[in-house]
Amino acid sequence: MDSANTVFCSLLQLDLVAWSSLITGYSQCGDYGEAFFYFRKLNMEKGKTVDPILVSVVLASTAQSSNVRFGIEIHGYVVRHGFELNVLVSSALIDMYCKCGFVNLGIRVFEIMSERNVVSFNSLILGLGLNGLASQAFKVFDEMLTTNLKPDDSTFSALLSACCHAGLFDDGFRVFRRMVSEFFIQPKIEHYVHMVKLLGMVGQIEVAYNLILCLPKPVDSGILGALLSCCEVHGNFELAEAISLQLLENESQKSADKVMLSNIYAVHGRWDAVTKLRDITERKLLGLSWIESGKT
Repeated sequence: MDSANTVFCSLLQLDLVAWSSLITGYSQCGDYGEAFFYFRKLNMEKGKTVDPILVSVVLASTAQSSNVRFGIEIHGYVVRHGFELNVLVSSALIDMYCKCGFVNLGIRVFEIMSERNVVSFNSLILGLGLNGLASQAFKVFDEMLTTNLKPDDSTFSALLSACCHAGLFDDGFRVFRRMVSEFFIQPKIEHYVHMVKLLGMVGQIEVAYNLILCLPKPVDSGILGALLSCCEVHGNFELAEAISLQLLENESQKSADKVMLSNIYAVHGRWDAVTKLRDITERKLLGLSWIESGKT
């Protein structure tokens, strides 16, 4: 982003595309403070009008950073410029308020929307679920169906997430079956991640592993990581070892996965395995450092 900022500062005429590119870049890199700074700076520029897409991007940054104070500031900007009628912006406001913990404000934005689409309903269903309000999330889903809107894969991902947060194992399986058999939506990675988590919650680790074995290879690291997390909770280091080997074969094992496996070994007194895992990690890091230095 330093290079992008240098190019941005060198431009003689800064149009909305340039501003949007820089702010979106900072947002995607997780540097939300800089994204907010340049959004405020843009608003002080005379003759510059922000579009709904950029407002939605900044609201997403606010949601990720849980900075509700800045979110309220943007909401005021939205009202002053008449963006509250834009479905994309209103949906982003719902998402922001719910992820910041102000669910009632998210619900209020949803209620006063003159027009709602699938994204609007998905935002509220996900937000309610993240705050442990699964029963309300299901009510919103039922309301969605009565409006003749067709749920999509994100809708069911939000419902399954709600089931995970509330520990609703049976409801989660019903949602998954309904998604496939009634709405003919093919499960994606995020759906399997939620199913593995649900199985892990009730101690069905072997069933979760058998589910993974039925999936096309290579199995996504997110799904394997979810099962590895369940193994840590239930202390199943044999299965954790098998999963870790798959992650290593995929060359996708994250630092968090290694930490989980190391913790499982340590709980069972497998200090030799802890040392071996640390040595493997250090060798891989050394190899990456050598490759990077060779490139430069």
